Amino acid sequence: MTTPPRAVRFTTPRAAMERLHRQLMEFEVMEAMYPGDDATTGSFVVRNPEGVEAVRALVDAWEASGTEPGEEALTTLAPLRASLTLAVPDGDGRGTVTLQVSLPREYPSSPPALEVSASHLPRSAATEMADALERFAATLTSDLGEDGGECLMELA
Repeated sequence: MTTPPRAVRFTTPRAAMERLHRQLMEFEVMEAMYPGDDATTGSFVVRNPEGVEAVRALVDAWEASGTEPGEEALTTLAPLRASLTLAVPDGDGRGTVTLQVSLPREYPSSPPALEVSASHLPRSAATEMADALERFAATLTSDLGEDGGECLMELA
């Protein structure tokens, strides 16, 4: 079950840009950790590359000019989405567990929206797993205050 993220307003455009920069950096780390070129290491796949590129262009322009974008530029950005698929042993060979992640603009001050699917688990078990991961993600993000904390590595 996906719970809506806690509403956090950016205190300043600078804070918004810093959060977006942190999101990009975390996606880069996850892509390096789970490149998908080896079935045993897992695969981290960006689900909306156009959204990542839009965020990257905005962050790059901000870093180059030092000028924060307007509210409209920030509110039109799509949440960054990705999936992490890991191979897990099961009775018949190799199963998989996939974690779908959607980062709200306020992340890492708000937890990500999560969905879990597993090749050899009933849907109810995958939902329970997602609920537990969402509670854990909240302890690593919104429960830490305004700055929050990145959590994707810990969720993996």
